[in-house]
Amino acid sequence: MRAAALVGLLAGCAASPPSTPAPVRVTTRPRPPVAAQPAIVAAPPSAAATPAGPVRWTDYVPAYDLLTRANVRGLFERGATQGLRADVFAKLGDSITESGSFAQDLGHGWFELAEFTRFEPTIRWFSRRRLGGPDDNSFSRGSGAATAGWDTGQLLEGGDASPLERELTATRAAFAVLMIGTNDAERGGVAAFTPRFDDIVTRIVHRGVVPILSTVPPHDGDAAAAGEADAISARVRTVAAAWHLPLIDLRAAFERLPHRGLCDDGVHPSVFVDHGDTRAAVFTADGLRYGYNVRNLLLLFALMQAVEASGAASR
Repeated sequence: MRAAALVGLLAGCAASPPSTPAPVRVTTRPRPPVAAQPAIVAAPPSAAATPAGPVRWTDYVPAYDLLTRANVRGLFERGATQGLRADVFAKLGDSITESGSFAQDLGHGWFELAEFTRFEPTIRWFSRRRLGGPDDNSFSRGSGAATAGWDTGQLLEGGDASPLERELTATRAAFAVLMIGTNDAERGGVAAFTPRFDDIVTRIVHRGVVPILSTVPPHDGDAAAAGEADAISARVRTVAAAWHLPLIDLRAAFERLPHRGLCDDGVHPSVFVDHGDTRAAVFTADGLRYGYNVRNLLLLFALMQAVEASGAASR
């Protein structure tokens, strides 16, 4: 992404730089209780522009139909015969995935689940296997296939020796969370994105890895890129439906958030800050007004659904 956008990521978005560990947060000491919410509820900047009422998580992480369930189970079984690890997922993308505000708090135990205690088993499942260092698990590990400024071409650069292929080989992950396209919106748009994205998904599936696809956030940093970003999200939805793959519709979820879930640069997600401390895995009503917090919550929904459908927990 543009240099100005990266400045926004580290300043206006209040997100920790990817290479800097987040401050330790003690989770055994409960915070003051917060009234439970029925679902993701955000205070929109304009009531006229946003529907009122609670939002069901299935609006953004669709339940599997029979074909998707069968496909996920089949991919997982094929991967298992190749030694893929049922308790590992890979992270694939750009700066919005590389950021310390995506997933890492979950892996370090710095979360506040509020009403979403159902996700404790999912967090334990994907935190239990060490991937390199003593604090590295699927959530917290820095991915070799998620870098600021990347578009689909850079994720594929090198073909069979690309960052995509190297990361899947290094992690031997049974699942992969893929969100990329924000930079494609600025460089070639959906026309260039489409064949490369299809190639990425084909490569993941060929390995027997279950891909969890994600639409991209809205792009408010550039008028031309905004339309391309929406077209890219539409393409992701099309691939997920046609190929019977899991989907996180982050674009739709962000539409209900204040400032459409974005920070000051209009490109990167916003994040909840509590007394100067970035807390991207706080799932209270206050936390779920921010983009990264919603993305992390939807990640847990999608992982829980994938584990259940694949039968991974029985391994």
